[in-house]
Formats: sequence, structure tokens, C-alpha cells
Amino acid sequence: KGDVEIAGSFSGEIEADGNVTLRADATCNIVAASLNVVSCHLSGDCNISGSATISENSEITGNVTAEELLCSGTITGDIVVKGALVLENSARVYGNIEAGSITMARGAVIKGTVSMEHA
Repeated sequence: KGDVEIAGSFSGEIEADGNVTLRADATCNIVAASLNVVSCHLSGDCNISGSATISENSEITGNVTAEELLCSGTITGDIVVKGALVLENSARVYGNIEAGSITMARGAVIKGTVSMEHA
């Protein structure tokens, strides 16, 4: 219950009804209301019912499902976003994307297919 913040390396599973903030490398699957990945590497799938933020110098190796996603880092895996996906200029996505809408800054990279459909 509540929020979780991980500041040391972690391996396991995280399930939270609040916000999960990762500040250190982790190997786990995450189910949460929201997610912030800050300057670290996450290996695992993320199922986020609200918004997810992947900061610059952060990397996710796994699939990401979220209501909204702001990405300034690297994601190697498929992305499914029901609402808005925002890719900043430092974003790198190596996988397929399904999103309600996409905003992509000059310099962002996508290597995969892109599908947009409004709900």
C-alpha cells in the first residue's frame, strides 16, 4: 500500500497502489499507479495505471504499459500507452509503440513500428 522509493539496487517484484520511484538499478516487474525512473536501469516489465516518467540517463529493458508516458531515456521493449506518449530529444525507443497520441522532439529515436488509435 502507498508509495515506494528504491535508492539501492533491488531484485524482486514491486506491486504498489501509489507511486514507485527508482533511483538505483533494479531487476523486477512493477505494477503501480505511477512510476518515476531516475538515472538508473530497470530490467523488467512495467504495468502502470497512471503516468510513467523515464528520465534522461535512465534505461528500461522490458515492456511498458501506462496511461501516459514521458520518456527522456531509453526503452528497449514494446510500449502501450492509452493516452499521450511524449518522447523528448534524448529518448531512444527500440521496440513497437501503440499510443493514443505521440509527441516526438527532434533528435528522439524510434526503431520499431508505431500505431496510434484514439480510444
